[in-house]
Amino acid sequence: MTVPAAAQTALTPHRSPAMPRRNRRAPMAPLSDLGPAIRHQRGELVTEDAPDPSAPNRTVRRARQEWAPDVLRRNGTIGEAQHQAATRLHDAYALGVLGARDRLAVYIARTGGPSGYADAQLAAATDYRRASEAVGQVGMAALAWCVISTGTVAGWAECKGWPVPRAQGYLLAALDRLTEHYQLTD
Repeated sequence: MTVPAAAQTALTPHRSPAMPRRNRRAPMAPLSDLGPAIRHQRGELVTEDAPDPSAPNRTVRRARQEWAPDVLRRNGTIGEAQHQAATRLHDAYALGVLGARDRLAVYIARTGGPSGYADAQLAAATDYRRASEAVGQVGMAALAWCVISTGTVAGWAECKGWPVPRAQGYLLAALDRLTEHYQLTD
């Protein structure tokens, strides 16, 4: 029994010689759980070995976002005093604004000795507020983006629509004012 040519073409998929099959795929790069490669190339992520939280005797490889003051200090753009000021502001924000949830008692520099976490949180919030007033509104915006929120200088410049050197200038001026407020010197 023979099938007519018209019926045979209706049963088989039609492929023209000009349209080759598209089943050839480019080889895939190995998958990594350390973040997108583009963020590593930009220098936004740093790969490091750290202790495994579930097994302290073992180390695991992890990627973490690079903190802008660390990058600026490594490049020689800021000194140790500016880095210490940024660290102090970040810690004051974390303790005073976000709270002292995981601490039972915190020692703060005063004559009373150990104090409860509420006093430590109040002292940190006061420190953060005073630093914020000393730096000013525009400077605090730069510090909030690059120091507290761990954003990049390039990201802040893109958000503002500014060139990167202008945004970096605002951040450096804010770090200088913060260093003067905390009375830190190189």
